[in-house]
Amino acid sequence: ERALLDAALQALLRELEVMLSSDKLSRAGEHRDVLEAYQMFAKDHGWTTRLREAVESGVTAAAAAERVQMENRARMQRVNDPYLRERLQDLDDLSNRLLRHLTGQIHAPGAAQLPDNTIVVARSLGPTELLDYDRSKLAGVVVEEGSDTSHVAIVARALEIPMVGGATDILDWVEPGDSIILEGEPLALSVLRGMQ
Repeated sequence: ERALLDAALQALLRELEVMLSSDKLSRAGEHRDVLEAYQMFAKDHGWTTRLREAVESGVTAAAAAERVQMENRARMQRVNDPYLRERLQDLDDLSNRLLRHLTGQIHAPGAAQLPDNTIVVARSLGPTELLDYDRSKLAGVVVEEGSDTSHVAIVARALEIPMVGGATDILDWVEPGDSIILEGEPLALSVLRGMQ
């Protein structure tokens, strides 16, 4: 389990390096700062130590990643500062990515499964999760949580992907395959059911 964890951490770091070297994200800007911060999080001695200690306690590497993620989530939810609370999404994104390496699960559908002009609708989305989607097929993003200063919004702007954040209860209004119109102003989201 120690070897699995170390291999997953190395794969995570390599993946972040590839993201940083992509043509659209390689130039300087806030979006690059976001991904470099992710690299720092992934290399953080405190985080990796807690992961290794959890494995040493006798749980699997995947269970260790989940345990540390839950501890971070509980700690961050006690924070009242909105900026710090948004960092919870960053930690979740990084932890989820590590878990995917440990379990072999894929987050985003491949280009072949993603229809043209897809609009991703989610409760929350991290910047590296956004980068998992085929950008040639992605027309926009709508999230329940998040603001125009969130890290996913910064990366979406850099990639010129329209995004609306703070769309409260949007998941109650849309179903997979629904046609929707995404307008750049928050709260100006229309859902058109049954139209192709």
